[in-house]
Formats: sequence, C-alpha cells, structure tokens
Amino acid sequence: MKSINKYIIRQLLISSLVIGFVMTGVIWLFIAVRAIEHIVNRGVSVNLFLYLSMLQVPNFLVHIIPFSMFIATIFVYSRLNSDREIIVLRAAGLSPISLAKPALIVCFFAVLFGCFLTLYATPKS
Repeated sequence: MKSINKYIIRQLLISSLVIGFVMTGVIWLFIAVRAIEHIVNRGVSVNLFLYLSMLQVPNFLVHIIPFSMFIATIFVYSRLNSDREIIVLRAAGLSPISLAKPALIVCFFAVLFGCFLTLYATPKS
C-alpha cells in the first residue's frame, strides 16, 4: 500500500472516530435528559440507567456510522483539496479512482462493522 493511501486512511479513521464519538455523546445526552425523570421520580438507580443506556448504544451506532463516515470523507478530501494535495497527487499521476481507494477501503470496513452491529450486537442488546 502506498504511503499516501496510508496517510488518507489514517486521516479518515481519525476524523470518523472523532465525529462518531461526538455524535454518540450528543445522542446519549438526549437519552440521559429524557431519562432524568425516571431517575428522580421513580427511584431508578444510576447503575441501572447506565446499563440500559449502554444497551441502546448499538441501536444508534448503526445510524451514526454512515453519517460520520460521510462527514469525515467530505472533511478529509476537502482539506486535501484546500491544501492543494489532490492537485499534486493528480500531477504525480494518480487517477481519481486511486485517490478514492482509501475512502472505499475505510467505508468497506465501516459497512462490515455496521453489519456486525445490525446482525449480532443489536439483537443481543
């Protein structure tokens, strides 16, 4: 694998993980705010709340992964474009398909992880 592909894959992974964690945190906070009533009024323990909210994480990760991958891909390639790295790579002889390979590789593994969540983790939770 070319070093440029490794560089783009690393940038895509870092960006998608950060975006995914932020989106997961925001959605989890919405769940926590809605559940405060149950914690305060009905005497549900905090441990039970944390356990139940962690069981819901695979459910919304299935929806977060595609959005985080899309946003990360747009972010990384637009940054490469604004830094004129894509122009240099195209001048060096890389085709548009070879520039897209890192994103396709990362998205393929994201799809596999999404399938794992959908077919195994979500039904178990």
